[in-house]
Formats: sequence, C-alpha cells, structure tokens
Amino acid sequence: MIQTVLGPVDEQALGYTLAHEHMLLLNAQMRFAVPEWFNEEAYFARTLPRIERLRKAGVDAVIDATPLNLGRDARILAELSRRSGLAIIASTGLYFSRIRLSVLRTRSGWRNCSSARSTWACRERMSARA
Repeated sequence: MIQTVLGPVDEQALGYTLAHEHMLLLNAQMRFAVPEWFNEEAYFARTLPRIERLRKAGVDAVIDATPLNLGRDARILAELSRRSGLAIIASTGLYFSRIRLSVLRTRSGWRNCSSARSTWACRERMSARA
C-alpha cells in the first residue's frame, strides 16, 4: 500500500506516476502573515485544467516533493486530489540552499559562518575556502 493525501492506495492501482513534482510553491511566511495573499479558489481554477490535461495524457499519480518551508499544504493537496482524481503522494523535508548545506557539512565552516554578519559574508568566506 502507498500512502496518498487521501489515504492508502494499492501500488498497482497508482498507474503512471510522475516522481518529482511541485503542486504548489509559495512563500509560507507571506501566507501566514497575510492570509488573503493566496487565493485558494483562484489556484484551483488555474491548476485543475492543467491536471485534467495530465490525466488525459495518462498520468494517474504524482509524488509532490514540495518541502514544508516552500509552502507545502497537505490540506490543499488533498482537496486538489479530491477535485481532480489525481493520486498525490506527499513526501516531506526542508529546503536548504547550497550555502546552508556547505555550512552544515563542516564544523570549521559552521564556526566561520556563525560569526558572519550576513549571509553574503558567509558565502564569501565559504567560496574563499573552496
């Protein structure tokens, strides 16, 4: 069984699946601070016709790889799946820029960047070390 946003589905029933999609990308902080910034019904009106074209082309499911900090919203994904008939599998994770990953990889990089006054200063220090 594969867990989708609407519940478990037999893996054979999934059919043709796109493996790395982003059904919704938005600024999560803006959405939280200004709820009317994102209009859900306008999003559905734009997105559902696109999904209909995918479905007609033979796509039965997608794996949504949108991380939490880039606006992933399981409630919206579930509603999108309900309205379209497309099975959506929501993976999880966080997005880190390259500079943040390089900082996390080395202790010396972490020490150098933790004292940096800005991200740009940190980036300059890290690129000078490379």
